[in-house]
Amino acid sequence: IPAKPTGLGEGSYEDGPQYSTRPINAFKIRKQAYWSYLAGGYHTYGNTDTWNFSSYKPEGTQDWKTALRSPGADHLSALAKFFASIEWWRLVPDPALFAGGIGRGETLNAAMRSTAGDRLLLYLSGPATFSLRLDAISAATTARATWIDPRTGARSSAGEFPTTGTRSFSTPKDWPDALLLVEAQSGSD
Repeated sequence: IPAKPTGLGEGSYEDGPQYSTRPINAFKIRKQAYWSYLAGGYHTYGNTDTWNFSSYKPEGTQDWKTALRSPGADHLSALAKFFASIEWWRLVPDPALFAGGIGRGETLNAAMRSTAGDRLLLYLSGPATFSLRLDAISAATTARATWIDPRTGARSSAGEFPTTGTRSFSTPKDWPDALLLVEAQSGSD
C-alpha cells in the first residue's frame, strides 16, 4: 500500500476554554502545526473566538475581530512565510536524522530532509540538546545551519560544519521551541 498524506484537519482551537489540556495557546498551536507539517501532512488552524463570530458565549473569551490578531494566527503566518521560502515539496519526513535527543510525547522533535541531499529541517518542540546526522547532507562537504524562531521567523546563524558524522546542538536560550535549517554550501565540493 503506498504512503498517503495525512494531516490535522481540526486540532485544538486557540484560546479554547473547552479543552481539559488548556491553555490552548500559541505554543500548543505551533506544536500541532509543525508536527503535522514535518510528518509530511497539513494543519488547519482554528481559534475558538473566530469560528462562531463571538455568537457562542459559553466558549467565548474575546471579540472575534480581536482574535483575528491572536498570537497563534501571527505565529502560523510566520510558518507559512518560512515554508514559502523553501522548496518544501522536496522534503520527506526522516526522524532518523536524530542521532540522539528525538524526545517523545509533548517533547517530541521532528525532522525532514530533502530528496536531493541538500537540506535538513528540524523542529524542536522545547528546549533541547540533540545530535544530528550531518552526513545526511550529501550534496556538499560543508553545510550552514540557521536557527529560526517559529514565533517570528527571525533567523540567526548556528554555524558552518563539515557534512560528516554527527554534531550536537542546543536550542537558543529562552526559546520555547525552535526550527533548525541546515543547508548544503554551494561550491564546497
